[in-house]
Amino acid sequence: YIEHLISQFPEEMREGHLHHHTANGLFDSLSEREIEVLRLISKGLSNAEIAKKLYLSHSTVKTHVNNLYHKLGVNSRVQAVIRSREIGL
Repeated sequence: YIEHLISQFPEEMREGHLHHHTANGLFDSLSEREIEVLRLISKGLSNAEIAKKLYLSHSTVKTHVNNLYHKLGVNSRVQAVIRSREIGL
């Protein structure tokens, strides 16, 4: 699964940052819940709206969002959505 994700990134990114993360086990696969949160982010929902829709606490949603940022190597919601589309999620 990780190899598939990496193959979806541009060639220049595969040899650098993402490869380093994979080698160290930091680039974990996304959980089903993280993917679900990411899909709702891509629809423009706020953390509070996501929490309500998924019956989660606001804090739990924030944790999922931060985990997504780390795993995708991004710093914002827009970047997360763009990166997820680039890798075919």
